[in-house]
Amino acid sequence: MEQANAAYVIKMGNRYFCGFGRKGQVMTAWCLTGATLFMSLSPKHSILQKLQEKKKRFKVVKIGESEAFNVEPEPVQEVIPYVPNGEPRFYCDDGLPF
Repeated sequence: MEQANAAYVIKMGNRYFCGFGRKGQVMTAWCLTGATLFMSLSPKHSILQKLQEKKKRFKVVKIGESEAFNVEPEPVQEVIPYVPNGEPRFYCDDGLPF
């Protein structure tokens, strides 16, 4: 059996679905760590149907390894250390200033 490397979350605006309250209200989280993760989410899932009945606007977002690593890395800029009085006082083992 192959291990899943992706999950789905329900995004509502800039927040994430995390459950229903005691009175049926929709509860959301500010960040992805508070979101409810789903391993599979079909259009006929009971939670999606309930959100549609409540006329909530949402979208299903896939998160996982492939989505996280498909981003182009930003170019690295050279860091020049600031030395207030001229020569740095400490050096690393490779001879570079600390």
